[in-house]
Amino acid sequence: MFLLIYRNDLRPRNSHDNHFDLIVYVCFDTLSGTEKRTRLAFRSEYALLVVLFGLVASHGAYFGRRLVELAEARKEAGASEKAQVLALRRRRLQRLSYWISMLNILISAAVLILAAYAQAG
Repeated sequence: MFLLIYRNDLRPRNSHDNHFDLIVYVCFDTLSGTEKRTRLAFRSEYALLVVLFGLVASHGAYFGRRLVELAEARKEAGASEKAQVLALRRRRLQRLSYWISMLNILISAAVLILAAYAQAG
């Protein structure tokens, strides 16, 4: 309904309006005519996608950089006790990185299931 009111105005249109039309369509029209269960699936899917993008961005930005720093520091430390401590910290960070990757895969699977549910529903 909001999109119909928006489209019936008499102001001139430009390319920025086309982007706004797309955003309005995605936010309102895809959810307006569907069943309540399907709307919940759409909203859950969008929320999970936001979480997924955040996890992927932070995972790459933090863990990748930190693992490289620890590997370089271990090389510089040689065979000392400090090198063993750095190696242990790196292994712990790799383990945490692995579990965050598994969480990313789990969220991706949930998004896939919700998308299939919304398509079938």
